[in-house]
Amino acid sequence: MIYVIPTGKVVMDKIKEYRFVSNFPGEKVAIIHRDAYYGIISNKRGEIIPASFSELINVGSDEEPLYFAEKNVEEADIYVVIYYNKNGKFLAKQVYEEEEYERIYCSEKNK
Repeated sequence: MIYVIPTGKVVMDKIKEYRFVSNFPGEKVAIIHRDAYYGIISNKRGEIIPASFSELINVGSDEEPLYFAEKNVEEADIYVVIYYNKNGKFLAKQVYEEEEYERIYCSEKNK
């Protein structure tokens, strides 16, 4: 859970895990796994991308992240892929059927 120490106020709960995207002295940015979804948070800017994605990967660099966010719509057997910049600004989206998606997706877990 993330909370403000002086006030004891909980800002975000139910975080299962996190991994830093960037860990610079001025700002720390992390991909969080909250409930069953992923999102991006910053210690300076708060929530950058809401935790609402099935998968979220930084395909850019530490200095210039580019986020690949995926939502799996099981009922329709499709994947919606959205790209965001480091500020959480929407850049592009694409919808893939399962076979197409498997060809473009390269999981870090499978490396």
